[in-house]
Amino acid sequence: MKVNYTANKNKDNSVDSKKRFYANFSSKQKNKIHSLMYTNKLVKYLDIISTRCFTKIGDLSIRGYYSSTPLSFNNKTLGDLMNLELGSRWAKSSYDCMWFNLEGKVDETIAVNDIAFSVDVGGMGIVVDNFGVPVQSISSNISEYNYNIPSFNNKIVFNHNFINRGRVSFWVDLTANYLYDNPSKSRIAELSICKINHQFLNLYFDLQVLIAVYNYADFNYASKIENLLDKLKIYNLETIEEKEAKQISDILTQILNNENTGDMFTLSSVGYTHINIAKMLPIRESIRMASRVFANQLRFLGAYPDYITGSSQAQVYKWMQEKYPELYKQIKKAVLDDRWEILGSTWVEMDTNLISGESMIRQIYYAKRYFDKEFNKEPKIMWLPDSYGFSPCLPTVMKQANVPYFLTSILSENTNKIPYNTFNWKGIDGSTVLTHILPEGTYSGSMKANDIEFAMNNYHEKAKHSNALLTFGTAIGASFEHIERATRQKNVKPLPRVKMEKAIDFFDRTDKIKHKFEVYEGELYLEKYQGSYSSRYIAKWYNKKIEILLRNYELLLVQLGLTDSENVPITLQELDEMWQELLTYQSHDILSGASINSVYDGIYIRYDIIYNRLVYSICELLSYVKQGKIFYNPNSFDCEHIYKLDDKWYSVEVPQFSAVKVDSGKEITAYYGLAGDNFIENKMYKLTFKNGEIVSLYDKFYNKEFVPEGLSMANFNVYTDKGDMLNMDSNYISSKHRLNCKSFETHKDGPTVHAKIVFGCHNIRVEEIVSITDGYEGVDIALKVGLFNKNKMLRVNFATNIETKECIYNTQFGHFKRSTMDKSSVDKYAFEVPSQKFVDLSNSMYGISFINDSRYGFRCKNGNVSMCLARTPGGNKIDYGNFEVKMKILPHHSYMDNGTYKQAYLFNNPIIEGVGSKKQSLKKIMIDNENVIVETVKQGLNGGTIIRIYNSSEEKQTAHVVYGRRSTCKIVDIMENIVSENKGAITLTPFELVNLYFD
Repeated sequence: MKVNYTANKNKDNSVDSKKRFYANFSSKQKNKIHSLMYTNKLVKYLDIISTRCFTKIGDLSIRGYYSSTPLSFNNKTLGDLMNLELGSRWAKSSYDCMWFNLEGKVDETIAVNDIAFSVDVGGMGIVVDNFGVPVQSISSNISEYNYNIPSFNNKIVFNHNFINRGRVSFWVDLTANYLYDNPSKSRIAELSICKINHQFLNLYFDLQVLIAVYNYADFNYASKIENLLDKLKIYNLETIEEKEAKQISDILTQILNNENTGDMFTLSSVGYTHINIAKMLPIRESIRMASRVFANQLRFLGAYPDYITGSSQAQVYKWMQEKYPELYKQIKKAVLDDRWEILGSTWVEMDTNLISGESMIRQIYYAKRYFDKEFNKEPKIMWLPDSYGFSPCLPTVMKQANVPYFLTSILSENTNKIPYNTFNWKGIDGSTVLTHILPEGTYSGSMKANDIEFAMNNYHEKAKHSNALLTFGTAIGASFEHIERATRQKNVKPLPRVKMEKAIDFFDRTDKIKHKFEVYEGELYLEKYQGSYSSRYIAKWYNKKIEILLRNYELLLVQLGLTDSENVPITLQELDEMWQELLTYQSHDILSGASINSVYDGIYIRYDIIYNRLVYSICELLSYVKQGKIFYNPNSFDCEHIYKLDDKWYSVEVPQFSAVKVDSGKEITAYYGLAGDNFIENKMYKLTFKNGEIVSLYDKFYNKEFVPEGLSMANFNVYTDKGDMLNMDSNYISSKHRLNCKSFETHKDGPTVHAKIVFGCHNIRVEEIVSITDGYEGVDIALKVGLFNKNKMLRVNFATNIETKECIYNTQFGHFKRSTMDKSSVDKYAFEVPSQKFVDLSNSMYGISFINDSRYGFRCKNGNVSMCLARTPGGNKIDYGNFEVKMKILPHHSYMDNGTYKQAYLFNNPIIEGVGSKKQSLKKIMIDNENVIVETVKQGLNGGTIIRIYNSSEEKQTAHVVYGRRSTCKIVDIMENIVSENKGAITLTPFELVNLYFD
């Protein structure tokens, strides 16, 4: 048919007639009426065109080879052969696998570049070439995640030399993913051979951008667009042919080529392939999904010369290197060609609240080493778009690792939003990093003009900086639809400019004017997902214990001088592999508890293997030390160790980083302790109980009572938990039920007196031992908990009479303060907060610290400290079972000092008992200031020894560090590059982290 480009003479479409109609309306009203009257018409045109982009010209036949686990390309036919047709269901359960072979015939007169295949086989698949190398993904379900992608975009397979003399044949490696535990969705829905109607595809994307231009045009410009479209008679789209479609596109180009003039706000844009490791998929499927995503991106790089893509997480690249070497070679070439950006500088996109300072360092250390070796690249962006809040220590570590830039988007979800998008984030030690919160509020940008416009308008610093960053794509990376929109929207009036470039270019350019931006100090708290601090307590327990074991093993290797791989139970290469596996499980979704159940089934097995191997290996290393039974102190604090041997009690001083023989202890012959009907008492403390709860904690040394009258410490409460693994209902506190005391008894054993209490209700049982030991500071609490009830939260609460408006929270390499009040909106949203080893309430007179060994979620309001022990949200019996927790209550005088740090370290990493047989001496490590803590001792990358220290005090400190017989060393950064020389004393500012290198 011919398109009639002549205007209808019976219809007045002139600009003057429209002006007369809208004369009585304001500009805003005019634009709104325009949108209401005309946008729906344009969207209807778009819907019509979408049905004409592909024309079915034939059918594909299918056969499949089923397996419950993945098969390699070479073994693809070893699965069970299935006879399949349209409507067939192939999966028996979620994550089942299938190799599909699709075949058909095509008319040889049709150009092969005009042929595609529409395939919907119920799951997520990777199409491979004739050698088994991934070339693109297909999915029947991912559009449920993101409405911005039309259904055809996920199902179209483009020809990759699959046609030979009119015959089609190709293979798809499919998995029953994203079926939401409903394998009945794994049905074969479409198997079509299609002709690609290129002109309609072009018109489809032209109209998408035209709608955007129209919506954001002023009155006069919008009227001109209406006039042009009316003249085109574009409503005949159902019947026009490709020739006419091209003619319409050519005319629309007049509008799409109408560029902005002069200075214009620019959105630097990069296609981001976001790989959520093991969130909704097992790890094995996360690896396979990454291959799908990366194959797509490589295809787009070939099709779009201006397109830039990127991805983070060294672990994902390493998986590609190991599992998909040919694909990895293509990725590597794209990186070296500057088309593919290494976006992040960490091993995975980690949780920053729940991991240790050393883990935070190793995340960067191993990632940077990998990227340097494989790509000769040094990433400089901390890329954490959706981790669940950010530790105030992160700038400290970033600065030490030469990672000057930080990016996220998740903080846009806060109710009390940080009032900046671009700012200088200041950490607890004063280090600052240039930070950018994506103004679009998401890392999965649609590249639709309304979202682009929102990003520009939402950017707080646009008066200072006419440039912001935008990332686009979905769970399967950017699609060709995203890129087609981006290509057309480079510079179209009246939209913001869109410039596809690397994120580092944006940051480097912005860094030159960073003095213009405000400073924001402290943590970047996320007002959502507070359940992540407590969910999957087993993962959190293992993570913390393995962090400590890895640290102790490295320490002993150095002290014993055992670096030869033949003489150690775990070689240095194996140690690196252990670290990297632990770092992988620190992915923000895994460690937080957000992943699916099957992820933890596998990870818990691996955790247990690593944990037990490290425990055994540390015992093996201790066998080199002296002869007989020994006590080893892995901390930088001297300590007194009290122990029982052959029914007698002994005390021995164990210096920092030293071992002493068990039989060198002095017998304790005089000690004081009383165990009454409702109290326990020694020289330092008297604890009085009522209904099993501590109603009095009297410190004899300070002559101070720490429990308010009528209240108690160590009371256990169960709450109704209506949240999920990430989210915690802020009103949970209104559903409190106190656990009842079932039994109470006190005992005395040498210098130790203790109370044993049993609590219970709602299928929850808590066995508690509260003990005090003569000669030891603090009150120790050991819990054995049985939790067998869904939708519950178990907490232990401590009422104190310490008057303070702030609570001190331990973080990596220091501490910081949060309000204890609940007056402002900020305070109310911070109803649950994370902490590492302890929290502390202090004032100028007295204070009290609460130290724990494996829990992170706290509520500290108005003198009451509440620690979450476990949560069982949902109906899948998650976190049901028996577990143990240890805590210490530490009263102290005045504001908190290094005593809390000392006790927290000794409590979390106590004296280790071993049996020596080889009389090998331990190399001396000594520090003379207890405010300065030795966090890590490890072998250097190029030999020598790294000793990592930090100042735990809010005041400047000076310390001498001796290694062997030397105190002269070099100062290095986290990547072990030399920064300066050091001789003698080291002066550290508050919370400063320093890395010493002894060669």
